[in-house]
Amino acid sequence: MTGNITDFLQQLQTKVQTVPPEKDGVQYCRIDELYGFMPPLEIQWHTSASGKEEIRETIRFHQLDGILILQTQWDELSLTVWLTQGIFYCSCLNLFKESYKLRLSPQLDRENYSTLVQLARSHLELLAQSFNTPLLRLPAIRRQLLLTLEKNDDPLFQNCCLEIFIRLLNQELVEEEILDQEIFLKRAKIQLAEVLSRRAAFTVQPEYRPKYSRAAAYCVEELWGELFIPINLIWGHLANLPYYRQKIREGTPGSFAFEESYHPDGSVIVSEVYPVDAAEQPELVVRLHCDVYREIFPDYHTAVANRKIAMELIRQFHGEGKNDRI
Repeated sequence: MTGNITDFLQQLQTKVQTVPPEKDGVQYCRIDELYGFMPPLEIQWHTSASGKEEIRETIRFHQLDGILILQTQWDELSLTVWLTQGIFYCSCLNLFKESYKLRLSPQLDRENYSTLVQLARSHLELLAQSFNTPLLRLPAIRRQLLLTLEKNDDPLFQNCCLEIFIRLLNQELVEEEILDQEIFLKRAKIQLAEVLSRRAAFTVQPEYRPKYSRAAAYCVEELWGELFIPINLIWGHLANLPYYRQKIREGTPGSFAFEESYHPDGSVIVSEVYPVDAAEQPELVVRLHCDVYREIFPDYHTAVANRKIAMELIRQFHGEGKNDRI
């Protein structure tokens, strides 16, 4: 694993290592910073002195610093990553009800491992993008997209929508797309066809995947019709983001903020809305026992509206009164 994927894995390792070990010595952490939009990410950190004997033996035999295990309901993803000398290696991947595993004996299965690494990189990239996309930090935007996800309980539909939303929100509009929305929509439709084609192929046996992939691509019009409105909204958010940030930087006399504190057990604590200085910027602060994200809004009413939506999402997905402490 290289580049921003390594940075993302290091962030997860740092977070889980701040949590006191369980009885078996394993450290567990649950990240739910995008509550209401995507399933939480569960993290385990194993060392040579913790967890199952099989894992401890693997760490000792290969002289690893530790093993990081990531799990989420999205795509039924489970990923095992070895860490040695600051380098991460994917050793096991469960995805779409299929399993891929690093096999070193009698010799390395290069073809299988190449597939494993390719799929692992793709999904880690998506996870990294989701947690680092500024627009997904806004509760109002997450609620807008959530309404689309809830219209259909088909996992293929929901997972496909989740990926295309993350990919589009993580992109920058070029000047032509800001002036002409149709150019952005054409690019979004091509990306949607690619996502649908690749995901649909994994729902059938390997020998049928090429034909099934092509057939799914021809069916993109139906899905495009269902996602046309939310994708238009995404274009609007991307087009307005520079203005929104510039308005805050210029020191609008009424900038306000509130904080969301994300704890290792998955609970979220929301502060009251408070005024901030013109020079303040949105930021994520990593603390010893929780991460704190502060989003800044250009006026009081926008901040209050987003805070209200955040509280509604917390009650909906965490239960009334459990995690919405003030």
